[in-house]
Amino acid sequence: MDFIALGKTNILVSRTAFGAMSLDCKEIQAFGDEAEEKACAIVHQAYVGGINFFDTSHTKIECEKRLGYALHGIRQNVFLATKSQSQSVHELRNDLQESLTNLDTDYIDLFQLENPEILPSDKTMDGLYNELKTMQQKGVIRHFGIATENLSCKINCRKRLI
Repeated sequence: MDFIALGKTNILVSRTAFGAMSLDCKEIQAFGDEAEEKACAIVHQAYVGGINFFDTSHTKIECEKRLGYALHGIRQNVFLATKSQSQSVHELRNDLQESLTNLDTDYIDLFQLENPEILPSDKTMDGLYNELKTMQQKGVIRHFGIATENLSCKINCRKRLI
């Protein structure tokens, strides 16, 4: 497995990440009562294969729960990322707490805002950036960022920072 530095950090993550947002797909659900065990087996197969970067989203609560269950006993060896579509500090706090519970962990390595309309900064009035910094200082999240597939968001985010 190839490993690369994550962004501008010295953290080495597998070049291939495990996107856990399909751990509730119909193929896994078809296993009925054994769906959680099947999801766990898939996650463990990825881990044994060298993957150490696991990514999910709070929008997929069942996937967060299954990933948390699967990472039991190996959590300290992986880089765990999740996302939130929070638009307010209150929503951010709730989503983060629920994600910590779902993932059965006391910290998130990378917490991302998913498809934000604007890029939060210490200059925006929504308070999201300051809350993320506070959670980082408390050790609840190690790193934070944004995840988007929307080019206009990226352009709008840049414009608001200038």
